[in-house]
Amino acid sequence: MNFIISSCIGHLWLLIDVIMWFHRERRAELLAKWRAKGGVFLIGYTNFRNLSLAKNMKDRHMAREICYALQDGPDILICDEAHLIKNTKADRTQALKQVKCQRRIALTGSPLQNNLMEYYCMVDFVREGFLGSSHEFRNRFQNPIENGQHTNSTLDDVKIMNQRSHILMNS
Repeated sequence: MNFIISSCIGHLWLLIDVIMWFHRERRAELLAKWRAKGGVFLIGYTNFRNLSLAKNMKDRHMAREICYALQDGPDILICDEAHLIKNTKADRTQALKQVKCQRRIALTGSPLQNNLMEYYCMVDFVREGFLGSSHEFRNRFQNPIENGQHTNSTLDDVKIMNQRSHILMNS
């Protein structure tokens, strides 16, 4: 059942992911209304990516309107299953990083797969630049931590690994 729930949460406008079922003109209209009135907009990653990157949209004007509403609309962006934001070059991550908002929250119940670049990507999404560029992060944290994990690592490698891990854990 596709429907829009409005004014059932005080004065909030709740726009659910079913927006993809509507005709393109109706999508732009609903997004503009959401942007103007405020409220909660729930959408899946794939639909968000497709809408905000104007995937499969021939009407450039309509695509710009939809992109504008999505990218300049929210005060806060909350991403569930944030472990899916694990590649800085992925379309999903790029689409989400284009959103201009005051706050970002990343929720995940899945541990990162012992991959420091996935950790970097999630932190960079929430607080861009906090850990430096990906190149700086790799040199400052990833390489020293990984160098200290080998069976043939020197005592200095292990010491540096522990120091860098401690810095990350307390950041």
